[in-house]
Amino acid sequence: KNSTQFDWAQGIALTGAPNQQKPEPIEAGDQDLMSAALHLALMGNRHPEYAMALLSGRKRYPDAKFELKGEATLTLSGQKIDAVLMSAQWDDRRVDFWLAPQWNNLPVKMTLNLGKDGSFDILAKEVTLDGQKVLEWVPAHDQRRRP
Repeated sequence: KNSTQFDWAQGIALTGAPNQQKPEPIEAGDQDLMSAALHLALMGNRHPEYAMALLSGRKRYPDAKFELKGEATLTLSGQKIDAVLMSAQWDDRRVDFWLAPQWNNLPVKMTLNLGKDGSFDILAKEVTLDGQKVLEWVPAHDQRRRP
């Protein structure tokens, strides 16, 4: 439906619906919404605050300022995972990335609240690192009663 194509050599990203994409300026460190979590993971704890432009496929959000908001233990696929929360909020939008330090800050949960464009929760179900499965998805049992 919508996409963003980065052209780093030209310093622009083409954003929007096919045949209706418009150029948006980009700078080093700017990211699409999904890659931003990985970018923050690579930054590690060197930057408890980090600003970048985010591109959603439909729009460019300049100056999204991510801040370290705290720590929590999440339960994913029945396993307890310690995570740190990096969060950015602007206008009616908020993006939360939960990063697991035990797994090199791999994003294990993403919550995207994009105002009228919708809200999305993305959770890791399975994780394999260096060929070893460290998180395995276990399907929930069907708990509906049968007649």
